[in-house]
Amino acid sequence: MHSSLCTISQGAYAQAKKKECKMADEWNPTIKLIEGEVHRYFLRGAYFYAWGWSDDPVTKTGAVIANPSLEEAIACGVNHFPKGLKAAKENRDNRDWKLKHIIHAEPAAIYAAARAGKSTEGATMYMPWVPCTDCAKAIIDVGIQKMVGHRAMIMKTPKRWWESTDYALTLLADCGVELFMYDGAIGGVNSLFNGEEWEP
Repeated sequence: MHSSLCTISQGAYAQAKKKECKMADEWNPTIKLIEGEVHRYFLRGAYFYAWGWSDDPVTKTGAVIANPSLEEAIACGVNHFPKGLKAAKENRDNRDWKLKHIIHAEPAAIYAAARAGKSTEGATMYMPWVPCTDCAKAIIDVGIQKMVGHRAMIMKTPKRWWESTDYALTLLADCGVELFMYDGAIGGVNSLFNGEEWEP
């Protein structure tokens, strides 16, 4: 159904996988740098929502979807557990249990837009980190055209996620989603990433 919208370059995924050898010492994702106060504003919102509402005790992530003209936020989401799920502390602190149950920030923002009746066609998603493959597929399928991350957070990506995130970035690029990262201080917010509290 969507084949005409998404042309996957032949061998792209095998190529992404091969990068693992090249990335033994450092991770160098191919994402264009972007400047502008509007990008810092929306990224700050993503950090703010994550810090205040994320359920994850180790990495708090947030996503903000802005309309195509970047004049307003359509929706936001954070990584959280499904409504009604009783997530005891011992479960939240168990990495395997958490990964099976948590909803990522990107689909959470997409669900919020759907509930509000807001179109995401041509929108920009601000998410300081980078998406996993499942989140990338959701982003592509709802028509989001651009993704903007924060370089300082992206470069904190643990080695165990390099291959997975490279795969997701390759998929996004092959399906026409433009990838950018803001390289500068955000200010005025806190963040928790991989157990480390820091100021973006």
